[in-house]
Amino acid sequence: MKGIFLIIIGVVGVCVVYSFRPPSGFGDAIMMLGNGRDYYLKDPVYLGLMAISVVVSVIGLTLIFKNGGR
Repeated sequence: MKGIFLIIIGVVGVCVVYSFRPPSGFGDAIMMLGNGRDYYLKDPVYLGLMAISVVVSVIGLTLIFKNGGR
């Protein structure tokens, strides 16, 4: 049960962090401004939070396979 909970938390974390990704170029920055998005995470914070979310998901998968799906 804890593994499934960690996977859900990790996937939601990845989705939320990805929605605040920094612009990858000038065109992406213009599109962000056109959509009204004026806030984004700086690169080190973005990568750190993305890594933490992925690690939480992997720990959840490990717990599920370690416990045999229980």
